[in-house]
Amino acid sequence: MGKVIAVANQKGGVGKTTTAAALGDMLNHAGFKVLLIDMDGQANLTYNMGIERPDKLSHTVTDLIMAKANGEAAEYNAVEFVLKPGISLFPANIVLSGLEMSLINAFQREQILRLIINDIRDQYDYIIVDTSPSLGLLTINSLVAVDEVVIPVQAQVFAVKGMEQLFKSISLAKRINPDLQIAGILLTMVDGRSGSQKDTVLQLDAAFGNTIPKFETVIPLQVNGSRASKEQEAITSFDPDGAAAKAYQNWLTEYMGITQYVNLEGSQIEIGDVLQIGTDRYLIHYGYYDRRTRDGKIVKTLGAYAEMLTDEMSHDGTEGIFLSIGSFMQRYKSYNRRKVVNGDG
Repeated sequence: MGKVIAVANQKGGVGKTTTAAALGDMLNHAGFKVLLIDMDGQANLTYNMGIERPDKLSHTVTDLIMAKANGEAAEYNAVEFVLKPGISLFPANIVLSGLEMSLINAFQREQILRLIINDIRDQYDYIIVDTSPSLGLLTINSLVAVDEVVIPVQAQVFAVKGMEQLFKSISLAKRINPDLQIAGILLTMVDGRSGSQKDTVLQLDAAFGNTIPKFETVIPLQVNGSRASKEQEAITSFDPDGAAAKAYQNWLTEYMGITQYVNLEGSQIEIGDVLQIGTDRYLIHYGYYDRRTRDGKIVKTLGAYAEMLTDEMSHDGTEGIFLSIGSFMQRYKSYNRRKVVNGDG
């Protein structure tokens, strides 16, 4: 059963969507199957993950919420966008912003997203929810549906102003979801020249003491963050060697203990090559995966497929990875059984 994480803050412009996209992207690169859920009617996550015109989408997360609220079957396949192997998105658009009034009289109105996630939770390793910056019913739904919440906070003056309302929402959600945990506060957009990091930490300590955990890793302010959004990519894929991306990778290690993050962009991979990743060896094949286009069609897309080689050279039940063009590694259950071709490890 997958782990469900919300990225939440009551303020916009604090790196919330950037953090959600980076977390999903890094988990996918590390080999996990990931679902991103955009619960913000501004649809920033939807846009950032490559959907040019969210307002033109015929199916969004709103359809799933309304179906559940009305006791109807939710059409998950119609809504899900497969962004690349191992990472999908339930997109949003502006229609989501007007949904709260429709849910006022709904049965279990605070738990609709949890019902949706419970239907599909075992299909993913991680589900990442990008919440709305408003603290209304949709945000309560997000908090009720998740295991943990990450709180990005921009390192600036008055950073903690208004955060009490977010914690009140978390307390309200815990009445329904008592297992909800705060993973920690993540300082973002830190300008090392201004001393904002120290000032913000002092503000947080004064306001909350040791009651709210804080990550030691901080995310620096970097101009490529806005460029990544314009290019509709997570910062960790757009500029993987940049300061912000490396900080996010360090944060992932601090948060989850995940350190395997292999950049294969630009590699010249051919059939029969044996690729060495850490102590594991992979034999390269070619294969296809299903990708959903922006108009909702499913197309077969060619990618390099790598089959893990065991010491016994037995491939039954082993795992493999897809290496789609210009991407990182993603682990998949091996389905391609071929004779081993010798190569340099």
